[in-house]
Amino acid sequence: MARTKNIVKINLPGGILTAGDLRAIVKAAESVGVKEVQMSVRQQMYVSLPGTRLSDFTKVLDDASIFYEVDLDEYPNIVSSIVTDEIFNQPQWLTEGIYNDLLDSFAFRPQLKINLVDSTQTLIPFFTGNINFISSAVSNHWYLFIRFPKGSVNYQWQGLIYSADIAALSKIIEEVIMDNQHLFYDKTHANGPLLQEMVEAKKKMVYQLNYE
Repeated sequence: MARTKNIVKINLPGGILTAGDLRAIVKAAESVGVKEVQMSVRQQMYVSLPGTRLSDFTKVLDDASIFYEVDLDEYPNIVSSIVTDEIFNQPQWLTEGIYNDLLDSFAFRPQLKINLVDSTQTLIPFFTGNINFISSAVSNHWYLFIRFPKGSVNYQWQGLIYSADIAALSKIIEEVIMDNQHLFYDKTHANGPLLQEMVEAKKKMVYQLNYE
């Protein structure tokens, strides 16, 4: 028996929604009589609609190649602070183009929460992700803080991360955490240095070690 109501979640990577995708979502909503949507703190759009209209709604999204989940949240959105661009006195190197390049470099759909946040702004929280990249004063380099899933341990990565390495490093970190949940998932005392050691055993990274 179909659910009375379904919740469709649409990720807006980095909080960015193209005009084409907006048009497709509005068209889909209008086709099923949806009058309003909700936005989450992780820059996701939620649409509640009768189960009898679900297929009509998702067909339009499918035709537009828009990713969505129905009554699930297996793939948390990548959050960025691009919405604060030009509001705060952000680092000169951190531009809209950098944000877009970073988001485009993710060739996988993360299962852990990833944040890309400007250190000088105050609207977007810094540490709500599991993998938190915080801009530094060094051009195109980021601090990395790991907040282990379902736990309270935070670990500051040793070394600054180059922008071009963020997507690849995020993928490896997620793989190591998910493949070793007995060490890093829902643990009171997850070992940050061990995680970094295991990640670097998979891929040797070059870090900027001169902290600001």
